[in-house]
Amino acid sequence: MPKGEEYETKAMLYLMNTLKNKSVDDIFLVDMFNDISASTLAFEYIIDAQAKNYTSFNASKIGESLITLFSNHLSNIYFKQYVLYCRVLPKNYLITPDTGENFIKLDINCFKPKKKDLIMKSFYNEIDKSYGHDYHKSIEEKVYFDFFSNLEIVVDSRTKSEHVINSLPVKALESLDDAKLEMMFGEITTMRMTLKLICVENEKINSISECEKYKKYIKRKNIESFIISRVIGYDLFNNDIIGTPLRFSNNYLNEKGHEEQKDIILSIYAEISRAFFNLNNPVELFSFLDVVVEEVRKRDDVEYVYQNVMNKITNLPSELSELSSKYIISVTLGGYYDN
Repeated sequence: MPKGEEYETKAMLYLMNTLKNKSVDDIFLVDMFNDISASTLAFEYIIDAQAKNYTSFNASKIGESLITLFSNHLSNIYFKQYVLYCRVLPKNYLITPDTGENFIKLDINCFKPKKKDLIMKSFYNEIDKSYGHDYHKSIEEKVYFDFFSNLEIVVDSRTKSEHVINSLPVKALESLDDAKLEMMFGEITTMRMTLKLICVENEKINSISECEKYKKYIKRKNIESFIISRVIGYDLFNNDIIGTPLRFSNNYLNEKGHEEQKDIILSIYAEISRAFFNLNNPVELFSFLDVVVEEVRKRDDVEYVYQNVMNKITNLPSELSELSSKYIISVTLGGYYDN
């Protein structure tokens, strides 16, 4: 996987994990305004992110890297926030001494005055290259003030595994080894890279709502349902990861004999396994999981979620029974409410 692609996925998962009001309506636009932009299905706002995977990120490169974000700021589209997402900063650049943390959030005033001056010089040079000689001097001070007031500089050297674990509050993720977590990260990257193939380079976008027609976005619930599917899939082969969810045992197993319990669980595992490995119709399963992810946010109640899911989808995936569906719901509820 190219390092640039890896870091753009990390930027997407960073936005996914840090949005203040997480919602199933959250979406992540790929290569529309920038590397990654966060919004909602109603396009109520845009948070714009530029990802830079430089191993050495000096003042000149920092200034250069701000130009796409600033060009968006100058456009007639409203951006709520700007994020420069990078891997590393020189240790002597910041006013506050480096503490060795693998994740920090900064603003432009966190830099030492001389370093900030160098960054701004490079930034102004990039504006003049893009818009014409000395163009930066014609821009009102308030425009710069608004831009830097809404600019967040994120230094993030966390691993691919850590980003996957942070993306969803499911305890079982922490039990997976790095190989499985990195495989999941790679599959999420493939989802994102597929959208990059949709070209909008010469298209002019005058309003946020116009983004809808290009479909260059991933929904939060799609990423979450994918992760849940992998966690449950791994559990089929290693019962130590999750074990039988308490919500399922308490509601559907406790009055059964030991042998009958084992038969029910084996039958459920077989059904879920067939559903997950049905390559002929994966859409049916993921549509089911998308609705599960939506409904578990509303109430910690297996029956309530199941009834709401059944009201929203035409049919269960053909491989799943009512009990195996409730098993999946129980696992998902545990992820959301047991932390």
